[in-house]
Amino acid sequence: MSKKVLIGVYMQVILAATFPALAQEPESCLPALMPDIVDLSHNLEINLAVLDKMSSTTNEADKTKIGAKYGNFAFDFGSSQDVSNTLKKLLKIEYSRREMDTLHLSTLSDNAVEAYVECIHIRQKEEIAYSFPGDIVDDETFFLSINWQPLERPEIASAKVVVKVSQGQVVEANGPTFEGDIFDRKMALVTVKRDPDKSVQVAIIVNNEVKSFEIPPRTAFELGKGVIDSTMPGGKSYKMATRENRGDVGSDVCVRLPDEAQNTALVPGTFRIIYAAKRGVGVTLGEGELKPGDRQICKFISVAFQTPFKSYAEVDATAVMDTFIAVPRK
Repeated sequence: MSKKVLIGVYMQVILAATFPALAQEPESCLPALMPDIVDLSHNLEINLAVLDKMSSTTNEADKTKIGAKYGNFAFDFGSSQDVSNTLKKLLKIEYSRREMDTLHLSTLSDNAVEAYVECIHIRQKEEIAYSFPGDIVDDETFFLSINWQPLERPEIASAKVVVKVSQGQVVEANGPTFEGDIFDRKMALVTVKRDPDKSVQVAIIVNNEVKSFEIPPRTAFELGKGVIDSTMPGGKSYKMATRENRGDVGSDVCVRLPDEAQNTALVPGTFRIIYAAKRGVGVTLGEGELKPGDRQICKFISVAFQTPFKSYAEVDATAVMDTFIAVPRK
């Protein structure tokens, strides 16, 4: 595998002034993601982008299938978008459409990359295609694979390639700009070194065609887990014991995140009620629909007496919910 070729990273504003018509990666060539479980325990930023893509393309028939997991938590496609939105807000992640496509591209298998490159050349009629054989977010260095195929003059077997880098450098050039030779239908592999806490822009230029992409910085936080219950400040539990009552009684049971816990979010789908006592005679005990919210989630517990005679009820209920916690990286 030749390493005589180039790749780089460049400041978008400078490059845009020099090359006003930048070719953007056609999303239509990115293979459709098949419904599968996205593991958010690893490569969180990349897998959030993948989860967003899968959620947006999942049909109604697949909404109840498990779409994502994090540790012991499992989320179906119906709630996975809520999970994604919760995590992006908590971790302060905001991806542009182009950044999401770049992250999506980095997850493709070898066979999918081969199909993607062919699509760029044949269907999109573009000479430059690129991909990433490895992680592109968390590490200080990542690999960039470039494939060039001359379309207007197929008899030309080689060309000059230029790579420009902003906030990083091409290792093979020991600097932000690299020039070298690239050959028809031969993959060129270059190494980009950067600070993973900063975004990096890369431009690939061959014969006046420009392909550019941007990799976002990794999140400043890591994800932790916790538990909150209705006995904590702001929450609401329900405890009652009564005999020979007429009519219905009941109460909301709630978990609430305190205002000062801005680094914490409720995990969608994990609300549950723990009963220390739940019994009665001549009474019907039930639970209402979930009352969702950003910082508070409640459920109504109903106690309906069927007769005022020889009836009693005892309920001791506590609500529990799991939490995601944003922990600053060390």
